[in-house]
Amino acid sequence: MDKELKQKIALVLIALLLIVKFVFLPQMATQDELVAKINDIKTINAKYEYLLSQKEKLATFNSQASTVELSINKHIPIFVTQAGFLLQTQKNIEAAIGKYNITSKRFIWFNDDGEPIIEKLYKKRIRIVLTGNGKNFLKFHTWLKENEPKYRLESFSLNLGKKSKQSMGWFDATVIIAAYYNQGVNNENN
Repeated sequence: MDKELKQKIALVLIALLLIVKFVFLPQMATQDELVAKINDIKTINAKYEYLLSQKEKLATFNSQASTVELSINKHIPIFVTQAGFLLQTQKNIEAAIGKYNITSKRFIWFNDDGEPIIEKLYKKRIRIVLTGNGKNFLKFHTWLKENEPKYRLESFSLNLGKKSKQSMGWFDATVIIAAYYNQGVNNENN
């Protein structure tokens, strides 16, 4: 009987182990997955709650950004085509260069389609090689600053020579200017 009892106990233990392995362990794994999903949902919920708590700040920021965008757009010309923009911009810049008695050796538009900044706002870049009187370069630089945000001086390299107490001497410069325009349906203007 001892042998039969040991076999019955062994069978009961095997049955218990099988029940644990095939019933309880899968149930525990499922519960662990559910706990992980619940924690993920709690994390996402916390992020949404934070965003909702910042709703007023975001609305204020959005309003301020729209106001700034409108004020900038008032100063940026509207052109139907990029060709019209390029022609008018080159005329304006060459007129300023001539006004300040500066010689333009090269006027080169960067070869791209215009970089979209935001919807309907585009940027084209120009490389201009200039030479002339040093004082006149300062006047041209001032003109560029006065015409921001329509034109913005991105970079320049400047060589000066023959400076004296009476004169700033001559200069050679390479400037890179970013010119901005809105693409729209209004009549072209400068």
